[in-house]
Amino acid sequence: MKSKIFLLIIMLILGSSFASAGLWDWLTGLVTGNETILPQTIYVDKAESFSLRVGDTAIFLISGHERKITLTQINGDTAYVIYNYKANTGEQYTETTSINIGEIYIPDASYKINSLLMNDTSANFMFETFPSLPLPELDEGCTTIARSAIFDAERHWENLGLDTSQHSEIKHYRIRWFNGYWSRWYEAGFDDKDWKVNGDGSRRRVWSYFRDHYHQYVECAEAEPEPEPGVYSCSDSDGGTDLDVAGTVTISVSNGTASETVDDICSSNGMLTERYCTSAGGVATFANYYYDCPQGCSNGACINETEPEENISCSSNSDCPETSHQNSPYFCSGNDILKNYFSYECANPGTPESYCDESIEPRVINSCVDGASYCVELHSSCYSLNNLITNDILCSDTAYECPAGCLTVACTANETESGVYSCSDSDGGTDLDVAGTITISVSNGTASETVDDICSSNGMLTERYCTSAGGVATFANYYYDCPQGC
Repeated sequence: MKSKIFLLIIMLILGSSFASAGLWDWLTGLVTGNETILPQTIYVDKAESFSLRVGDTAIFLISGHERKITLTQINGDTAYVIYNYKANTGEQYTETTSINIGEIYIPDASYKINSLLMNDTSANFMFETFPSLPLPELDEGCTTIARSAIFDAERHWENLGLDTSQHSEIKHYRIRWFNGYWSRWYEAGFDDKDWKVNGDGSRRRVWSYFRDHYHQYVECAEAEPEPEPGVYSCSDSDGGTDLDVAGTVTISVSNGTASETVDDICSSNGMLTERYCTSAGGVATFANYYYDCPQGCSNGACINETEPEENISCSSNSDCPETSHQNSPYFCSGNDILKNYFSYECANPGTPESYCDESIEPRVINSCVDGASYCVELHSSCYSLNNLITNDILCSDTAYECPAGCLTVACTANETESGVYSCSDSDGGTDLDVAGTITISVSNGTASETVDDICSSNGMLTERYCTSAGGVATFANYYYDCPQGC
C-alpha cells in the first residue's frame, strides 16, 4: 500500500506555450445563452485549476499516469464526479464521489476547481469550487461600461495589474475570452489574481487582459473628499437637565460643515426625554436623560402645578405689629397727660381666617403737680402760672374755659363785643414740607396773634392749621413724626 500523499494546486490557464489559446478561454469561461453545448474533454497539462460543466471530463497527467475527472451531476449545493486513474502499481481505479460546492447551483455556470488533494492508493480527494456569479447590485452613481480591446500603455497590464489604486473608480470587471464566453465578475484588487507571474514575482491581475480582450467594467464616481475636521461645540437653551423647561440642544462645527438641533420631547406615555450636552471621546455631543414626570409631560417639559398658597395673615403674636403709640396726640385726663397706645394680638393663628386684632390703651405719660395741677390743652383753656409739658399740653393753676377761645394767655372777647375773628395760614393748611405761619385777627383791631409751625427737640413737627371752635375762627395743631427728621 502506498502512503505517498501530494497536493496538486491546479489553475485554469494553460501556459503561453500551450497550443490552443481557446482552451484557456473555455476553462475559465461562463456559458451564456440558451444554446446546447456538447460535453467537452479537456486536456490539462501545467495548470493550477480548471473548470467543468456537467458532462465535461478533465484529463491530465500526474507522474506519467493519466487521470480523469468527469462532472456527472449537480444537485443543490452538491456536485458528483467520477474520478478515474491508474496507480503506480499499474492498477486502474475508478471512484465516484461528491463535492460540496458551497453555492446554489447556477444553470450553465462553469465551476472552477481550485485544489485537489489525492491519495494514490485510496483515491480519496476533495475539491474547493465556486461558480461564476453575476454582477453584484450596483451602488448609486455607478455605471457598466463595455470596451473593446485597447492596445495602449494606459491599459497595459504592467500599469493596470500591479496598482489598483491607479484606477480606483473601477469597482468590478469581467473579461470576454476568445471563445466568446465571459468570465465571472471580479472585484478589483481583491479576488482577481491571475496564474501568470509578473517580473517582480507578484501574481498578475486579470485586469491585464483589458489590453487584448473585450471587457466590461463598473465605474463609480469618486466620492467627494471629506471636509477638513472642525471643532464641535454643544449648547443647551435650558442650561442642562432642567426638567421644568423645554430646551433645545444645538451641535455645531466650527468650519460650518454641519449643525444639528434636537429638542426636549415628551413620549406618548408621559416620559420626558431631556437632552443635555456631554462629551464622547473628546468630541462635544449630547445625551438623553429619561424622566417619568409625576404630573405628566407637555411640550418637552414636566408639568409642575403647585397648590396655591393660602393667605395666612399671622401664625403668632410675633407676626403682628409691635405695641406703639403710632404718633398719637397727647390729651388730658384730670391732671394726667396721656397718649393712646395700640397693641395687637393674633386671632385664629395659622389659618386663612387669621388677623391681627387691634386694641387701644390710654397710658399716662406725665402728671401736673406742684401748684399747676390742672392739665389743659392749648387753645381750649386759658391759663396762668403754667408749666409747658408738651407742645400742646400745659399744666396750669386754673382751668377756666374761655367761652370764645383764647389767644396766648388771656380769654378773647366774644364776637358781639370784639368783632369777627379770622384765621389765615401761609402754607395753606397741613403742608408738612412747608414751614407756615398762622395769623388770628379780630375785625375791630382789638387783637391779633401769629403762631409758626415748629419742630420739637425730639424731631416732632407741630403743624398749625386754621379751624373753628364754637363758631369762632381759631387754629389747631397737627403732630407728625417726620421719617427723615424735622
